[in-house]
Amino acid sequence: HEAVTDATRKDLGGGKLRGLGEVSPGAAADQALANLDDWTDEKWVSGWISRCYTRPEPKGVVLIIAPWNFPFNLALMPLIPAIAAGNCVIIKPSDMNPACSPLIQALVEKYLDNECIKVIQGKRDETTALLQQRWDHIFYTGNGLVGKIVLNAAAEYLTPVTLELGGKSPVIIDETAQMDTACERVSLYKWMNCGQICVAPDYVL
Repeated sequence: HEAVTDATRKDLGGGKLRGLGEVSPGAAADQALANLDDWTDEKWVSGWISRCYTRPEPKGVVLIIAPWNFPFNLALMPLIPAIAAGNCVIIKPSDMNPACSPLIQALVEKYLDNECIKVIQGKRDETTALLQQRWDHIFYTGNGLVGKIVLNAAAEYLTPVTLELGGKSPVIIDETAQMDTACERVSLYKWMNCGQICVAPDYVL
């Protein structure tokens, strides 16, 4: 975690706790390992003479396009369920993280199966080239404008897409609210990660 913290602080600033927030995929990986047998079991649906069941199967090859604001979290959190489901994965980290992105690649190459999981570095041209390929699923986290580009590229092959997009986040505070608590919580999420988080409040109603 020290290398992750150091790289995060180089790219994004902040104290040591900011870096520690990037290692949460470790807990998600532990959860996946603990539940993997149950998740992959055939599930009986119905039947008496014949047996009807659902059987989870891998989709195939998954593309993860990660943003810059949570470089490790948003590259590795989608990776965990993708691997748990039996897929091969390509990770495209943000080119705006000159310290974090190479470290993500180094960690993946050191600890994971390089025949099944790879990291591709680059900027717009490389991302465009990746989107021109045929994928079985695409994860994209970022802004709505690029999200439209991702969806448009995915439509060529009817590729399913998971989008986590930024946008306007209203906060509703009614007459039953305790104002001290409400103000603390709104302030926390407004300024968390300097406001670069998808749930940062934009306005209060």
